Amino acid sequence: MVYPTPIKIGIPHALSYHKYAPLWKTFFRALGCQLVISPETNRQILDNGSRLAVDETCLAVKIYLGHIHHLLDRVDYLFIPRFVSINTGEKLCIKLLALGDIVRNIFETDRVLEYTVDHDLHQYEMVGLIKLGLKLCPNLPRVLNAYRQAVVAQKASSKQKIQKQMRILQKDDPSRIRILIVAHAYVSNDAMMGKTVVKQLREQDVDIVYADWIDDKQARRLSTSISSDLYWTYHKELLGGIEAYKHQVDGILFLMAFPCGPDALVINLCQNQLTDIPTTVLTLDELQADAGIKTRIESFVDILRFKKERIS
Repeated sequence: MVYPTPIKIGIPHALSYHKYAPLWKTFFRALGCQLVISPETNRQILDNGSRLAVDETCLAVKIYLGHIHHLLDRVDYLFIPRFVSINTGEKLCIKLLALGDIVRNIFETDRVLEYTVDHDLHQYEMVGLIKLGLKLCPNLPRVLNAYRQAVVAQKASSKQKIQKQMRILQKDDPSRIRILIVAHAYVSNDAMMGKTVVKQLREQDVDIVYADWIDDKQARRLSTSISSDLYWTYHKELLGGIEAYKHQVDGILFLMAFPCGPDALVINLCQNQLTDIPTTVLTLDELQADAGIKTRIESFVDILRFKKERIS
């Protein structure tokens, strides 16, 4: 089926958007589509998502549903990719597999644009996006060129983050506190989750390093030093980031969206092994108060400063 152009495609500013935004935005815009990106998460979006979700749903998915609610009447189609496995023999969180079905059922809509990535079943990003692109624009050379541009944009964005992080790590100022944030991109970059924490840390004059700002292949290789049999891809990448940066920071801050089971297991695994560096965990939910977060962060930073002064 060929759709009239430009169609309005809605992309929720949540979950995988925080990892793949350069890829998706470049691809669809190169095809002449009009993109509607929902705003950063705010209290209304969070409350709407919480109202739509069952109680046991993790905070990240509640936020995602709030973004879908915001977009639903503003676009022709909702873009909801289906991620199952991006490395053979490994898996991603079940929520990334089921999002399309959840949205179809909750909102009773079939206006979903979807492609599947499942390496275990030989379903790959390139093939999925090109097939989707051909539905929107029946011009194979244009679709192939759009995909090439999208891949270049995604790689450039990742490289830029790593370079920015290297500049922070190369600063020669032993008096400054440096904290490694270990969190999925959709947690650390969300305005109602990680960005609140980052703001509080910056107010404490702390240098921030992100565990996921690292080459994916390098991270997966390094992760085996902490766990050789973990099969959640994104968690393996975070473990690799910990291994790469742990000797260059003063402390490690784990951020978890309540009630994420895999995160809880992996954080416990890490804390049992990282006995030579201070760590703390912030579990984020929709009832959190900024004052409570501020107190926890101030206490952790004070501990790190005391330890640094004692050693020096």
